[in-house]
Amino acid sequence: MLRTILAIDLTRFACAALVMGYHYSTAFWSVPDGRVATALHGVAATPVAMARAGLVGVELFFVVSGMVIARSAVGASWQDFLRRRVLRLVPAAWLCATLTALVLIAGGQGDAALAADWFRSIRFWPIGAQIDGSYWTLGVECAFYLLVALAAVGDARRIALVGWALALASAAFWMVCLLLGPAAEPIVTNQAAILLLLPHGCFFAVGIALAMPGMPGRAALLLLASATGVVEIAAHIGGGTITVATIAGEALFAFGLITLGCADRVQPWLAQRIDPGFARAIGLMTYPLYLLHQVAGAVMIGVLARSGVPLVVAIGLTVAIMLASAWMVARHGEPALRTALQRLVSPRRDRAPDSLRSAFPRAD
Repeated sequence: MLRTILAIDLTRFACAALVMGYHYSTAFWSVPDGRVATALHGVAATPVAMARAGLVGVELFFVVSGMVIARSAVGASWQDFLRRRVLRLVPAAWLCATLTALVLIAGGQGDAALAADWFRSIRFWPIGAQIDGSYWTLGVECAFYLLVALAAVGDARRIALVGWALALASAAFWMVCLLLGPAAEPIVTNQAAILLLLPHGCFFAVGIALAMPGMPGRAALLLLASATGVVEIAAHIGGGTITVATIAGEALFAFGLITLGCADRVQPWLAQRIDPGFARAIGLMTYPLYLLHQVAGAVMIGVLARSGVPLVVAIGLTVAIMLASAWMVARHGEPALRTALQRLVSPRRDRAPDSLRSAFPRAD
């Protein structure tokens, strides 16, 4: 029987909010990529340095993914596991990539490069430019899914071994990077290393350990993977420099791990205070919100700000539009497209999963 774990849905939404806050308050104004820079041409703002802490939302996303996959892979065949992953990832990615392309075309950025980037993104091809910078994480997720499908699906012991392999490889990777110092930058950003899960595998390992309370050596795995994660977060947020944003990011990471680790224990308390339907809805909104908010959001902020709308108001309106768009994709777009895809990838023509069911259920 499946039940929603409220703390996981709430944490996922908080992660998306952190990443969106980082982009809208600092990244757009300090390190904009090509399309974002074009969209915000003529719009000036002072970056909020503290908001860099929001980058930790990405790492916590990976932890949640590790938890979910560890639980859902037990007892499943590799075919069923991959089918479920396809039906979970593909509909929103296709819809959000297409919506982003339409927004860019409306904003005057339609060209051949846009078509190529859109096609690359809907194919989940991780090499080369994407239609939105957020899509880089899909390559990481797919690499993790493939690893689990090939090495561990169906067997809890093998899933635990995958967790250890990821943690040890990631710890060794970051140890080498620490020894190299600034010279390690090309290695950290190397696409092959990223797809091999070397920088981020520790976060999936944390999730696996959190999801398997009875596994042998769980405490040691949690300690190793979490400590490695602390190093990665320091490099990601502060570039190896200890800043207020770095400290805040590490604190958010610790709070997120405590929340996820206590998810089952706080379930009754949360159920009395938060409507489960609301938690499920925002949990499902998280994935499309993450994919939509960056480039499309920059276009909307730029259009509003250049039209004379105060920047703070323009950002607030864009946040509201992004939330509404994410809800529409999760509530209506994904189920319809998932139904069509189900007919292609599954011999059973089941109805599409309830659009308000948690993306992260647990098998009791």
